[in-house]
Amino acid sequence: MDLILHDPTPFHIELTVDAAEKIVHVQTKSADNRIVNRQDYPVNESGARAFLSQLGIDPKIFGSIEPSQMPRANISARLSCLKIRGESVDTYAVDVTQNEQTLIEMHIS
Repeated sequence: MDLILHDPTPFHIELTVDAAEKIVHVQTKSADNRIVNRQDYPVNESGARAFLSQLGIDPKIFGSIEPSQMPRANISARLSCLKIRGESVDTYAVDVTQNEQTLIEMHIS
């Protein structure tokens, strides 16, 4: 699965999750699509802490939230279709919500 996050800077972060290997491959690219940084993180708490640190976010936020206190996230998927350059692409539209707030909306093909 690829997820591209764009922020106000000319850089974007590309995440590729390898579920079988339990690894997240992270690439930071410049506006001209040049790879600036490449890093792999394990899909566990230590990997999340390392990724947050790399983004400049204090990983201590994990200590302030107990998993049992967090509301459950709801994941739903439905068949959908996107028009790209005049062609139809069949997708699954996936939504992740928590406390009636949408966290993620994405199409997977």
